[in-house]
Amino acid sequence: RSDHELSRQRLGRRTRPETEFFEFIVPPGSMADGRPIRQLPWPGGCTVVSVRRERAVLVPKGDTVLSAGDRLTIYGTDAGRRRLVARFAGPMPPEDASRAEATDIQ
Repeated sequence: RSDHELSRQRLGRRTRPETEFFEFIVPPGSMADGRPIRQLPWPGGCTVVSVRRERAVLVPKGDTVLSAGDRLTIYGTDAGRRRLVARFAGPMPPEDASRAEATDIQ
């Protein structure tokens, strides 16, 4: 696809009423922990907007390496959010699974 086509597709996602901002905290042991953003299989319908690491807020780039505890702000659909949580939440012991939920940003 051309850059123009990708830009039009992203713009379409941003203007749909079913899209929203949400947060996802990278859990320890997640496939996202210790890997650059570009190497991860992001679900369709999700765009990483920022990465909050302790007191720093990072503008994500493809080579930004994620770490456990990073708080990602993501813009996407509810379906994308569910796929993201299912994909990046594990492996974790069942008692820690509640920490891997994505939450709405109010």
